[in-house]
Amino acid sequence: MKSLQQTIHFLDTLKLKGITQKLDELLTDAEIQKTSYLGFFNSLLSTEIDYRVKRRMERNLTGAHLPVIKRMEQFEFGKVEGIGKSQISNFTDCRWIDNRENLLFFGPEDRQNSSGHCPGGSSHRKRLPGLF
Repeated sequence: MKSLQQTIHFLDTLKLKGITQKLDELLTDAEIQKTSYLGFFNSLLSTEIDYRVKRRMERNLTGAHLPVIKRMEQFEFGKVEGIGKSQISNFTDCRWIDNRENLLFFGPEDRQNSSGHCPGGSSHRKRLPGLF
């Protein structure tokens, strides 16, 4: 096991975290499949590339400050008035796309920020639904 620990140390020194995380799995697969040295080396490199692409994508998404990804399973239907879970689940089958229909959702008529004022103007002005 000393050579495995030394290999992990080398991988850490070279900052090859993708390979380090999957090394045991890759070694086991290579032994079972009797992979050639070149084939094993290619699987190591492929694993590292996949890891780096995934990490870069995560960093870029974090840096873009995009809204949090929300899933239908996490949605709290009890807090929304006017549309129920069954209606939303009917939309998830995307038949409305096949039928070339539009799907529009509008928010409450009177949107106010936390200070009580409507964005972009005075609070006494009537706001159109769905517009800020």
